[in-house]
Amino acid sequence: MSKARNWWWFIDRIGDYESHMHAITHTICHERTEYQEVGIVNSVVYGKILVLDGDMQSSQYDEFIYHESLVHPAMIAHPNPEKVLVLGGGEGATLREVLRHKTVKKAVMVDIDKRLVELCREFLPEYSAGAFEDPRTEVVFADVLEWMKTCDEKFDVIVGDLTDPLPQTPAYGLYSMPFFELLKRRLSEGGIFVTQSSRISFVDMYLHNVLYKTMTEAFPILRTACAHIPGFDVPWSFTSASYEIDPIKLNREEIDSRISSRLISELKYYDGETHTGLFALPLHVRKARREFLEDPKFPEGKSSPVFII
Repeated sequence: MSKARNWWWFIDRIGDYESHMHAITHTICHERTEYQEVGIVNSVVYGKILVLDGDMQSSQYDEFIYHESLVHPAMIAHPNPEKVLVLGGGEGATLREVLRHKTVKKAVMVDIDKRLVELCREFLPEYSAGAFEDPRTEVVFADVLEWMKTCDEKFDVIVGDLTDPLPQTPAYGLYSMPFFELLKRRLSEGGIFVTQSSRISFVDMYLHNVLYKTMTEAFPILRTACAHIPGFDVPWSFTSASYEIDPIKLNREEIDSRISSRLISELKYYDGETHTGLFALPLHVRKARREFLEDPKFPEGKSSPVFII
């Protein structure tokens, strides 16, 4: 951070060659947990911002775009989601969106960092909005990969709200074929998995392309949605995977009907019309990904130690 005028500047890196500067009025909390450095700061434009290991994770005033785009296309595509598994999602906002659905009887959230969740519950209570106190919620503090090896439950929908698998982060080692093989065993028949799948800006699709190619080896039906997250300053992707469910086969009217009949409270971003736009990826994104699938090439100085492609 650097200071200017009466506020500080938090500089959020976007890829290797760009940054987004956020004017910060004050730091709400700053702590290093067992797994990562956690900061919650108050910005002039976006309200509270959660920062993990120096990278912005979400902001108070636009997190609804990210979390609704991540959760609801998959939840609505499933005919009757009763059991849902959330991987990561320490703020509780992903859990909040899952629990909007009346059909949900049980929601299990697994996060490695108990202290992060405690800090979010204390300083970001508007994110979870009571989701941790909901009687349908079960919170497990464990390494996701190790927990998946011993879990014997099946879930209708699994939502991955994990950080990008960068070295020295809790998510490093996930998003791999062994992980997806474990995950497939935890999906109910006719189930669907969705995960945040990193940025897809025209200058940086590296992580998304590698993840997408890995997932093609594990699932026959893949669909990527994309939403511009103002606080991130880039388009962000969300990729769903299934053996049976294809989210783009639902029309606007059916989506709006399911939202109306299933959801406990109103959404701010997602509906049938938005759904159509989310899955309409720009031509250059589709072209870049197609070329990568045909001939994977990694940027100079990068390799793919996490993914198996």
